[in-house]
Amino acid sequence: QTEDLPVDIAKTYYQFALIRVLQTDDLPRAISDFEGAAAIFQECDLDLWQAAIKTYLGSVYLQNGRFGLADECLQQARMSFEYHNVLGLLADNLNDSGKLNSHRGLQNLSLKQYQQAKEINEHLDSKRQAALALMNLGETYGQLGRYQDALHHLEQAARQLHSLEDYLRLGTCERYIAAIWLLLGESSPALEHLDVAAEYYDQAGQKAYFATIHRLRAGILYQQGLFT
Repeated sequence: QTEDLPVDIAKTYYQFALIRVLQTDDLPRAISDFEGAAAIFQECDLDLWQAAIKTYLGSVYLQNGRFGLADECLQQARMSFEYHNVLGLLADNLNDSGKLNSHRGLQNLSLKQYQQAKEINEHLDSKRQAALALMNLGETYGQLGRYQDALHHLEQAARQLHSLEDYLRLGTCERYIAAIWLLLGESSPALEHLDVAAEYYDQAGQKAYFATIHRLRAGILYQQGLFT
């Protein structure tokens, strides 16, 4: 029982950190708790627990704009997941790494990581996670100006999310599609997809997103001289 005490303390740190991230958005305290948990798991030679903590810590560092530390944590965790062949956590880690590298302007590396995450999730038959990887691929292709590739992946993601009745993410996916059409100079399909996005957000009970949709619509109509 005494031997289990450090592990119990580490799990308590871990739980407090999750609460801070999910409920209070207190990222500095969350980082402190995650670091405390990771140090104890390392001392107890609990590699996978430490890797799980490192992934969460990398995600919080990313939100806090500390990209170097985020990359270090995610790489350390990824090595453990690969060694132990824990594919689900590896796919999540690759997805977080893709987001990180997109923020760092390394979109080509992001594409590689999102593609790996998609393939792993398809292998695991994790349909929702595979669809999210497709959506991330589409968004990243858009950042690179590869608009046809962006539309191809986003439309694939939309079909999969529709089959899962994931209306919140469908709304976001349709909003991304609208943005790509707008970048292509095609305002009519952009407006159509914004309307579809609004419908999905409504079905998801997420009317808070309507303000974003209305703002984008107003911007398009203003450019067309139809709204002043």
